[in-house]
Amino acid sequence: DEQVLLYGFPTASALGLFSTLTGVSGVGPRLALALLSSLSVNSLLQAIANGDLAALSAAPGVGRRTAGRIILELKGKLDAGEDGGSPVGASGDAEVVEALTALGYSNLEARRALDRVQDASGLSVEERIRSALQQFGTGG
Repeated sequence: DEQVLLYGFPTASALGLFSTLTGVSGVGPRLALALLSSLSVNSLLQAIANGDLAALSAAPGVGRRTAGRIILELKGKLDAGEDGGSPVGASGDAEVVEALTALGYSNLEARRALDRVQDASGLSVEERIRSALQQFGTGG
């Protein structure tokens, strides 16, 4: 049986963190959703940055071993939002590429467009997606 599952997220950072979490060995969509339902994006990022096993294992279905694996694989790779900005972190580029591939562009096309937008530091994920789409519209 092939199933098509649709997930919705309140913010782009929640989507990015979901994608990052599902990239961890042994963490599927169910566990990633459980973590995002139990903790806010900022709290989850902070728990990973601090190595807080108790906070992560408080989510339903997440044991200490899985929490430890999440911390091991993601600690240092995510921005915990210490600067008070949006906690997009390492998933920011991935969010842009995912959005563009969902719109039908190839992974390579999406990455090339994103590379051309990199000069625009300080842009939000949404603004970077918009700028990357403009790259396609202008042909380069």
